[in-house]
Amino acid sequence: MSLSKFVLRAVNHCPIFNENLKHFDEVKLPTKKDVLLCCLEVRRQVGLEFKRNKETAFSTVARQVAIKLNIIWDKSSIPTVTHNSVIQLITCCHDHYISIKKTLNCKTTVRKTRDDKLASFIQQTSKLFDIAFCKCADFSGCTSPKDKKVPVLECQFLRDQRGPRIGRIESVDLPVTKGMIKRS
Repeated sequence: MSLSKFVLRAVNHCPIFNENLKHFDEVKLPTKKDVLLCCLEVRRQVGLEFKRNKETAFSTVARQVAIKLNIIWDKSSIPTVTHNSVIQLITCCHDHYISIKKTLNCKTTVRKTRDDKLASFIQQTSKLFDIAFCKCADFSGCTSPKDKKVPVLECQFLRDQRGPRIGRIESVDLPVTKGMIKRS
């Protein structure tokens, strides 16, 4: 007797990161790991909500996660790439996750190679899921269009999020954000 897909979907745990699935933290820009865990959680919730025997198409999941991502990035007042580009980035990240997951389940892969790939993947996913339009490391020499440049007040925050990730999106940004909106 086999278990139904609903029972399998009810599992709220990621085998690669060894963590429970979760939604985004609203006070920090999400990492690739956060995006993957959110994708898995959204897929699980949609599957349970509609009670279908088929897996939810990942394009549906990617669209929902992209909307959540855009909301968080809008809070930080940093210009982002288009919605379709965000969906492509999410899909690419998820495809990489699936390939790593397949490698872990493969019995013919050498254990050392498998462990190296997993460690490399976990290190890559700890970095910011960067959907900012401006990818410049040095914002003073940025050649992006004026409306797509990172605001001067947000440069330090974005640099922090791309690096050690200490800063947070707080209510301190609220008056500054309102001022930016008035000026634009």
